[in-house]
Amino acid sequence: MRVRRRRGSTTSAADLEGLHAGLNHRLASAPRGKSRDEASALAEKGRGALERGEWVEAREALLAAHERLDAEEPESELREFPRGLVGYVPRGDRGVPVGPEEDSVANRLRLALRLAAVVRRDGIDTERIDERLRAAEAFYRTGDRAGAVRATDDALGWLERARPPRTASAGARGPRDRREP
Repeated sequence: MRVRRRRGSTTSAADLEGLHAGLNHRLASAPRGKSRDEASALAEKGRGALERGEWVEAREALLAAHERLDAEEPESELREFPRGLVGYVPRGDRGVPVGPEEDSVANRLRLALRLAAVVRRDGIDTERIDERLRAAEAFYRTGDRAGAVRATDDALGWLERARPPRTASAGARGPRDRREP
């Protein structure tokens, strides 16, 4: 999220020094090009005005430089808020849609495919499930996220019904069955 900087408000020399330092930090990591050169020239103009004690002119130049860098920096696309993730760092460039490795629909589809393979390995017929998963993949490839979610949810429902629940008598041990022999 970009911080909106207000124009025209009074500012101290220390605030302008901080604004200039932040701008220099951004310029150091900005890709080379016309917008970086323009922002650098505005930063120098702002620095000169700051040294002369012309705070309003310095602020205007520094804010214009920040805005020039903002214009070239696309916003990241956020489809869902990651909940409970500490230290989550998204991959890819800002403004570019997330790739399949971070997309929630693609991850859900991938999980359903893996679960279908497990059920298939247990000897259960998965023809209808595989059909829905192929449809989900086709929906996802064409950009129909809602269709992909519906087809994946259908397949997951069939997967849940296809596999009988495990019980303690079938070999699974519940939390109360964990006794030492």
